[in-house]
Formats: sequence, C-alpha cells, structure tokens
Amino acid sequence: KSNKMNNIAISETDFLQYLTYVLTDLRYIKKNETIKLSSNLNQDLGLDSFEISEIFSLLEDKYHIDLFEIIPGTIHTVKDLYNCVNAAKTHNQKIFAQFTYKQSKQK
Repeated sequence: KSNKMNNIAISETDFLQYLTYVLTDLRYIKKNETIKLSSNLNQDLGLDSFEISEIFSLLEDKYHIDLFEIIPGTIHTVKDLYNCVNAAKTHNQKIFAQFTYKQSKQK
C-alpha cells in the first residue's frame, strides 16, 4: 500500500465505469442504463441506505480507502460520491470533511 499510485485521483470516466459495473453486477440498475455524475442515488438510481453502504464497502476495497466517517445522508448524487472517494484517496481533508462527522461538529 505504500505505492505512490494509491494517492492519485480517479478520473470521472474510470469512476463512472466502475460504478456502472458494480450497480449492474448487483442488479441495482439494468444493463445499458446510463449513470451520470448528476444522477441522484436515491431518486434516479433507486438506491436505499443499505445498498449505498454496500457500494461504500466495494469502493473502499477497490480504491483502498476508508469511508467509515461518512454521515449517512451527506452523499446525494454520483458526483458527491465521486468527490468523497477522490478526497479520501488523495487525502484532501477539506473536501472529505464535507461528508464526515468532523464537519457536523463545526456547525
């Protein structure tokens, strides 16, 4: 895990491809269904909180990150999820804090 490649940001295209693969594999979406960054996880993709937490787990394994601090309900769109994963991967605490308990304590 000490490989410097682990800290490199994920491209939007790669992220969307992987997320599409995961959602299709889990049968949460139909084959050939298009996922956009603007897609709402609940309203557009029909994902519930259990399914979203399952996706978190798969993203953690794929990208070697920890998403355990994420507050349920702070991730609404695929773009939110992408930003959160990238912030965790690149150790961008400012962006990552928007989705975590640390941010809610500052309010």
